[in-house]
Amino acid sequence: VDMEVVQDSKAEDGSVRSNDPLVESSSLVTDSLKKQDSIASESDSAQSSSPSLKTDSSQNPMPANQSSSELLRPSIYPSGPHVPVPRFSILEENLLDPDFQIMQELKSHRMEGFYNLSLLLLCFSIGYNVVRNVRENGLLVEFRSLLCYSLVEDIAFAVVLSLSVMLYSTSVYLIAKLFFTQCTALVRTRTLCYVCVQLWLYIGVSILVLVREPTPFVGGYIALHTVVFSLKIHSYYATNLLMFLETKAMHKTLPNPNNLASIPALKNEGAKQLNNDSVLGFPHNLTWSNFAFFMFVAPSLVYETKYPRTSVVRVSYIAIYSAQIIAIVFIQYFLLSQFLIPTITHPSGSFVFDVMRLAMPSIFIWLFGFYGFFHCGLNTWAEITRFADRQFYREWFNATTLDSFWNKWNVPVHEWCLRHIFVESQAKYKVSKANAALATFLLSAVLHEYIFALAFRTLRPAMFAGMLAQVPFIYVLRKLGKHGERRGNLVVWINLFFGHPLIEILYLREYYETHDRLSLCRA
Repeated sequence: VDMEVVQDSKAEDGSVRSNDPLVESSSLVTDSLKKQDSIASESDSAQSSSPSLKTDSSQNPMPANQSSSELLRPSIYPSGPHVPVPRFSILEENLLDPDFQIMQELKSHRMEGFYNLSLLLLCFSIGYNVVRNVRENGLLVEFRSLLCYSLVEDIAFAVVLSLSVMLYSTSVYLIAKLFFTQCTALVRTRTLCYVCVQLWLYIGVSILVLVREPTPFVGGYIALHTVVFSLKIHSYYATNLLMFLETKAMHKTLPNPNNLASIPALKNEGAKQLNNDSVLGFPHNLTWSNFAFFMFVAPSLVYETKYPRTSVVRVSYIAIYSAQIIAIVFIQYFLLSQFLIPTITHPSGSFVFDVMRLAMPSIFIWLFGFYGFFHCGLNTWAEITRFADRQFYREWFNATTLDSFWNKWNVPVHEWCLRHIFVESQAKYKVSKANAALATFLLSAVLHEYIFALAFRTLRPAMFAGMLAQVPFIYVLRKLGKHGERRGNLVVWINLFFGHPLIEILYLREYYETHDRLSLCRA
């Protein structure tokens, strides 16, 4: 049965206060985040003095004259830095300052000579190992694997299946359009339809991939694509559901509160907003254009009624980052073929020694992948689509605890987990913060294992166990971080440095037991 709440008063910021347990508990959750929001607001105020993106004011959310009769987002969701605003990427923010000196930023004491020596030793060691490996083993890169016919077939299969997933995701729009504007009384039917949409998405994609048996790279991409659209589907449904419940409570005294589209005040205001192309509040945000922009265009996993937009598209910006993406792909392919695959296919007999051999190429492949996707790829797509909120990551490399690392290295996923698991579980089901955090890692572990299982077509819960093991490690690193931030950051890097080789050995070697070669081409 739908939860109905009675409006008591409105806060000074315009949010609705209610006697309902859901809304009351949401205030407790948001109060617990005030300290984080105040810290982030100080950072945002400092950023306001730096150069900013050229934005289109008509496309930016939350105008001053917004009608109070419409909701822009559920009241239980955290505000402050969690609301999309025009922001630069972290690596671009300081580079725009003409007085910025990278050496001054990196140096923290007067041992410049040892700092320069450490950089020289790092560059020399990397160059020496690459040259020696090529001289001893020859050039192991096989460019023919990029041109084989089976790879073309796999790519075509991935493209068709990806487009099918995108088309299938429109079913959640039909559910929202039907049950949030007309048939609002059929609560059980609405929930059943949504659950079926999610289940058939994973079941259908899994069956097709297991029957087709593409290469691990293509299978992993399809699994990741499926997870992304699954998270988007849930965000669109859950956000509109909460706005529906709060809007229904606001207009409970009207003759027909179950049919929100028939409310005259909302209908007239919505028509006015449509003409002015400003922010659409619920339920007038339930349009095809609004849904399609979030689902197919916006580089975000959390649904908002409106996103900030830039006013121009910089062609040179797109060209530079596109060139970097191409270069990164070739560098990763070289490291994979020259260092990683030979170690996987020819074990030394010592597990520890193999982990040490894989550690350096693995961390470089991961770092290049992070920069290529989160910085170059997402910023390029955001520039093409004029998406102004570019904070896809934060300073994860300075993290002194694992929880700080997970909060900063993948901001889109972090915002989704914060909103739809951590906050909503406390507001709806009255769970504790510790249990909400555990539920977040549990879902993350399941999705990580799903991606690896579909990519390598094997069910070995190593990734699942590794993600859950992060929970006790978090408390250990919190203790270390209190005594010294540098020591805590070093432990975080050690976890990344040796964690990737362990996953590669556990999954890739088992894949090699049933396949002749780990290649982009199928045997």
